[in-house]
Amino acid sequence: MAAPNFKLEGDQKRPTQKQEVRYILKARQRAVSVAEAGVDTVEEGIASLARSTYQRSSATTHASTDATEVKRLKNYVDALLVELLEIRA
Repeated sequence: MAAPNFKLEGDQKRPTQKQEVRYILKARQRAVSVAEAGVDTVEEGIASLARSTYQRSSATTHASTDATEVKRLKNYVDALLVELLEIRA
């Protein structure tokens, strides 16, 4: 990511998932008309949702899971893809 003013968080060697999500949203100019504070709040929320969906997917993959949980997780993934990649499920 060669974005202006970009800095890795802490002692990271690569961008965090949160930073990657923020980059995607800014690149797509998703919140052009929203105040900067509002943009930060939205970006933080989407980044948090992406991270928790990843963690939940990982836990679901490595444990016994029922169909209801898998369907619920698929809905979260669909929502993230729609928002981040503009893919319509």
